[in-house]
Amino acid sequence: MLESGMANAHRNSLPPGHQLLWYEITSILGQGGFGITYLAHDMNLKRDVAIKEYLPVEIAVRDASFTVQPLSEDYSERYQWGLKRFIAEARTLTKFNHPGIVRVDSVFEENNSGYMVMQYEDGESLQDRLKGAKTLDAATLEKIVPPLLDGLEQIHRMGFIHRDIKPDNIYLRKDGSPVLLDFGSARQALGEQTKTLTSLVTPGFAPFEQYYSKSDEQGAFSDIYGLGATLYRAVTGIIPLDAIERSKALLRGSLDTCVPAYEIAKDNYPEHLLKAIDHAIQFKAEDRPQTIEEWRGDFDGTTEWAPAEAAPEVNSTFLNITEKVEAIEEIDVKEEAPVEPVPEENTPPAPVDKKPGSSLWGIVGLILLIAFALGAYQAWLWFERETQIQYPPSSVEKPVNIDKEQVDLDAKREEERLEAERLERIKQQEEEEQALEEEEEKERLALEAKLEAERLDKLEKEKAEEQARLKEEALEREKQEQAALEKEKETERVRLEKEATEKAAEAERIAALERERLEEEKAKKALSMSTSVYEKLKEARSLIAIEQYEQGLSALRALEKQDGLSPYEKAQINYSLGFALTITNDDDAAIRAYETVLQQENLPASLAGNTLFALAEIQYDRTEYRESIGSLKQAYNLVRENGENPTENLLLLMGDNYRQLADNDNLLNINRRLVRLYPNKEHWLALAEAHAKLGQHEDQLFIMEQLSENGELSTEQELVSLANVHVLHGDAVRAVEILESGMAEGLIQKSNANIILLSKAQKLVQ
Repeated sequence: MLESGMANAHRNSLPPGHQLLWYEITSILGQGGFGITYLAHDMNLKRDVAIKEYLPVEIAVRDASFTVQPLSEDYSERYQWGLKRFIAEARTLTKFNHPGIVRVDSVFEENNSGYMVMQYEDGESLQDRLKGAKTLDAATLEKIVPPLLDGLEQIHRMGFIHRDIKPDNIYLRKDGSPVLLDFGSARQALGEQTKTLTSLVTPGFAPFEQYYSKSDEQGAFSDIYGLGATLYRAVTGIIPLDAIERSKALLRGSLDTCVPAYEIAKDNYPEHLLKAIDHAIQFKAEDRPQTIEEWRGDFDGTTEWAPAEAAPEVNSTFLNITEKVEAIEEIDVKEEAPVEPVPEENTPPAPVDKKPGSSLWGIVGLILLIAFALGAYQAWLWFERETQIQYPPSSVEKPVNIDKEQVDLDAKREEERLEAERLERIKQQEEEEQALEEEEEKERLALEAKLEAERLDKLEKEKAEEQARLKEEALEREKQEQAALEKEKETERVRLEKEATEKAAEAERIAALERERLEEEKAKKALSMSTSVYEKLKEARSLIAIEQYEQGLSALRALEKQDGLSPYEKAQINYSLGFALTITNDDDAAIRAYETVLQQENLPASLAGNTLFALAEIQYDRTEYRESIGSLKQAYNLVRENGENPTENLLLLMGDNYRQLADNDNLLNINRRLVRLYPNKEHWLALAEAHAKLGQHEDQLFIMEQLSENGELSTEQELVSLANVHVLHGDAVRAVEILESGMAEGLIQKSNANIILLSKAQKLVQ
C-alpha cells in the first residue's frame, strides 16, 4: 500500500513549471500518503522555497485541470475536514520562530487544496547521513541535540505536538545545525477520521499510544519517545524494536524485548547520554520524561535515572507444558507390592526401611524436574529469537527419558498451531488489504472514467463554441463590409451635401451683400437725416474712433438734446452713444442707450438687429446668458423676416450662451446652422464636440475622420484630439497610427502628455 501511495503521489503531482500564485514548481522533494513537498522558486523575492501540498492519495486524486478532488462523495466530508486541519496546523506553524524548527512563511488555498510555504534548507536529512555513516559520533550529537530540545520545548510550550519525529524529518544544514520538519498532527487527525491512511506512524519511532489512542491522549512524552528512538538509531546503528512487538512480549509477562542503548553502545558514548536515550524510549508513557525540561536533566547529568527491575520472563509454551505436568499429578496410581531392584555393579544396596510408594513420588519428581528444564530451555530459545541477540549455548543438558519425546511433540504441535494462526491472520490481513486495494482501484477507475467523460464533453462543447465563434466572426465580417459600403456612401453624400451647402452659402452671402446695399439705399431714401445732424454725428464718431471718448460722448449727448430730431436721427445717435459707453465700460448706461434705440419706431431691420446684437454682447459679458439669448433670438427673427441669414457672429454668440448654460441640444442645433451657413474647420470641430457632449460618439468620430481625410487637421492639438477620440472609442490601432505618423513628421511634439497617450494606445493594441 505504501508503494501504491508513492506512485499515486508521483502521478498526482504538479508538473515542473506550474505556477501557484508567484511560485513556480521546480521539482519534487518528497511525497507520502498525506501530501507532496515541492522545490519551488519564489519569483517575487527571487529565492527557492519548499511548498507542501495537502493531497491524501488514499481518498483524493488530481484531475486534468490540476484541481484535487475526493475519490467519491463518501470521502468529500473527510477530505474537507482534513484540509481544514492542514490549514490550521500551517497557520500555527507560522507562529514558530526558532532555528531548530522549519520556518513556515505563509499558507494559502488553491486547486481545492492547501499549500504550506516553508523556508528551503540546503543540506541533507539525518536519514541520509545515517545511511552512509551508520552512527553519529558523540561530538556531532552534542551539537545537534540541544537545538532540537529547545525547538521541541517551544513547540510544546504553545500546546502543539509534532507526532512524527524520525531521521527522515530531521534535516542537517551544511553548517551541521539541525532543523525539525514535517509535523504530523493533521495527518494523524485525518487518519483517525478515515481509518484508511497507511502511514500514520513510523514503526520503531512511534510510541505505543500513537497506535491506539486519539490525539488528546498524547503529549510531549510522545515526541520525547520519537526523538529518543531517533537518537537510539544514531548511536546503535539499528532501529528500535517496534512498540507493537514490544507490547506482545510485555502482555505475555515477558521482559521488554528492546535492548537498551546503554548495553549496546556503552563503550562509545557517555553514560548519561545513553541513559537519557533509554529513559525516553520506555514503553509506558508514565515511565518517560514528561517534559523537555525534565529530560534535559538526563543529558547534562543533573538527574539520575535507572530502569525499574524487570519481572521474570514467562513463556507461553512453558505454561502449556507446566499445565500438562500438573495434570499428571492428579492421576490415581494403584499400590503394588514393592519389587526389589537388582543391584548393579558399583551400586550401593537400597535401604531396607524405605516407605511404600516412595518410588512413585520419585518418578513424579523426576518428571517435574525434566518438564521444568524443558520449559526453561524453550523459553531461553524464544528469548534469543525475539531479541535477536546471540548468547552462549545453554549449559542445561537435555534429560533423556521416554516422556521427553511426548513433551517435545506437544511443544512442537503448539508452536505449529500458533504459527498456523499467525499465517492465517497474515493471510486474512493480506486479503483485506487486497480487497481494499481493489475497491480503491474501482473507485479510481470510475473517477477516471468520469473525468474522461467530462473531458470529452468539454471538448465537444469547445468544438461547438468554436463553430459558433467562426460563424459569428463570418457574420461580423459581413456586417463590417456592409458598414464600410454604407460609410463610403454616406461619405459621398456628405461631400456632395457639403459642396451644395457651400455653394448655397456663397450665393446667400452675395445676396445678403446686395440686400444690405439696397437696404442702405432704401434707408437713405426712406429715412432722412439732415446734413447738420449727419455731420455732427460723423464728427462725434471720429472722436470715438481716435479714442477721445470724453469729447465724443459730450458731442453725442449735446446732439441728443438738440430739438427737432427725427426718430431715425435719435436712433442713430443713441446707437453711437451705446457703442461709446460700451468701450468705456459703462454697461448700464450703454444698455439704456440701446433700449432707447429699440423704442424708436420704423427702425431699419439692420439697425435694430445690430442694436440687439450689441445689447446681447453686454448681457453675455455680465453672465446674463438667458437675457443675452433673448436679445439674440429677436435679432435672429428680424433677419429671417427679411429673408436673410443670421450672421456668423450672431450664431457664435448664441452658441457661447448655450454652452455656458450647458444646453447641449440647442448648442448642437446652433453648430449645425454654422456648418451649413459658414462651413469651415472650426465649426466642424465645434459640431463634433457637441455630438460628444450628447454621447453621440459615432457622429463625433465620423466628423473627425472626414476632416482628417480632407487634410483639414494639421495642428498638433487637432491631431492629438483625433487620436484621443479613437482611444476613447476603442480604435487604439488608428490612434497609434495617427500619433506615430504625426511625431515622425514633426507635427506632434514628443511631450510627456503625448508620449503617455501613445503608450496607453499601444498597451490597448497589445
